Amino acid sequence: MKEIEKGWIKTAGTLEELGHLIGGKMDPASLKETVNKYNSYCERGYDPEFSRTGQSLEALVTPPFYACTLYPGGINTCGDPGVTLTGRC
Repeated sequence: MKEIEKGWIKTAGTLEELGHLIGGKMDPASLKETVNKYNSYCERGYDPEFSRTGQSLEALVTPPFYACTLYPGGINTCGDPGVTLTGRC
């Protein structure tokens, strides 16, 4: 909660609202389209963009939604833990 209070993590009740909060990084329509595509992968049980299986996919449907800025060289994920741990990042 402290990170949200400090503004490091943005939170919103809708994807459109979150898109406006992170303005300049991704427009609201693109954010919603991206999440809808990801959610369709969750329904199919396979993400062809990152070769993720149903075990590591969970649809993003229940608010609140969160966003934070990630920087190159920072501690970020590259998919599920299997991807990160095998160094396929």
